[in-house]
Amino acid sequence: MGEQDDDEQVSPSECGRFAKSLLMTECTNACERSYSIYFPTSLCDSNNKLKWQNPHNSENREEAEIVPIVFAIHGYGCTGDLMGRIWYDVAEEYNFVLVIPKGIRKSFNAKVCCGYAMDHKLDDVGFFRNIIANLTSQFSFVSDDVTYAVGFSNGGYMATYAAHLFRAIAPISGYQYDELLPAITSNVPTGLFMHHSKDDTIVQFSGCCRNSTMPVCCCGISGPPQAPQQCTSVTQAYDRWADQVNHCSLPSENDSPIISYSDESRGVVCRTGQGCQANTTLCVYETGGHIVPRMTNEIASFFARDACEVYGNSRWLDLTRECSCTKSKNIGESNMGGGTYCLSSVGQSSELSTNISPSASESLLIMAVILLGFGCLFRYNYKLRLLYQRGKYAGW
Repeated sequence: MGEQDDDEQVSPSECGRFAKSLLMTECTNACERSYSIYFPTSLCDSNNKLKWQNPHNSENREEAEIVPIVFAIHGYGCTGDLMGRIWYDVAEEYNFVLVIPKGIRKSFNAKVCCGYAMDHKLDDVGFFRNIIANLTSQFSFVSDDVTYAVGFSNGGYMATYAAHLFRAIAPISGYQYDELLPAITSNVPTGLFMHHSKDDTIVQFSGCCRNSTMPVCCCGISGPPQAPQQCTSVTQAYDRWADQVNHCSLPSENDSPIISYSDESRGVVCRTGQGCQANTTLCVYETGGHIVPRMTNEIASFFARDACEVYGNSRWLDLTRECSCTKSKNIGESNMGGGTYCLSSVGQSSELSTNISPSASESLLIMAVILLGFGCLFRYNYKLRLLYQRGKYAGW
């Protein structure tokens, strides 16, 4: 059980952590939601005031440095305070904007898990979407293109269920298994850094299902109507993600899994898919139960490397927690620049200004040409990005 949150109610114009609330639109139940947010000091000036606040100000937009948004999603029966104690310092060290959503009655609706939120079919995916929209509308230093999620237990289920909102996710002791994976990722390659213990009795390593011959999971996860008839193990779920979402190269029957990391003292072995369109890694722990040994720095590095190297086409230096900008490696990206992650908001949105007032028909024609050009450029850059990403990661 988690403790009560103790977030400071400070102005969103400052760095540090504070609580926020929002009223969801197109909502019929539990529409007023709350979350905690943390802004690292790198985003503030010498007076601890946030820089680049207004995304609608052209000067702010041109100067802003983009940093990742990271969601840290708590488990069933917990509060966000637990995730905060783990992740606030990490967010400061890695220069993340940290978001800790608060589940209604300490639960999130991830379809197959858990509690009040699942039973009442609350729209927690919509809640997350609203948070991202609110942040990107208020601040120039974040982008909905550079968002990530780590989740524990119910939070792990939630991170995978809302995967289409994120570039990469790190589910811990919880994962989706009764969904068409391309649907929950919007058929877009999505990084995966999955963690699970073999001796987890809450969310069984062999999976959660109604099959009476299989071990039972906690908290009604194995019960009808949400649980599937057949179990999907952690390994099977990972293999499906590697195949269906990130289109990794399929190993032959005689190939052994490629071990990308192992540590006997931590009892963990990780393997990473090859030829993937996004980093795809599974870490399996021999012991640890439902609370797996924390790999917060490794997870943070996983997100940071993706933002810096894959999205920013630069080089992440893990020892110094810095992104070394190498603009020559950019592949036709107009939104790359300097800053903590070698990203800037220049080119992410643009305003047309002119001293000539064209007619309505001319304006429509100009806009159509611009949109067509951007569409072609986006498709060309997307294909180049996929080709570039395929050969980029041999491990995490």
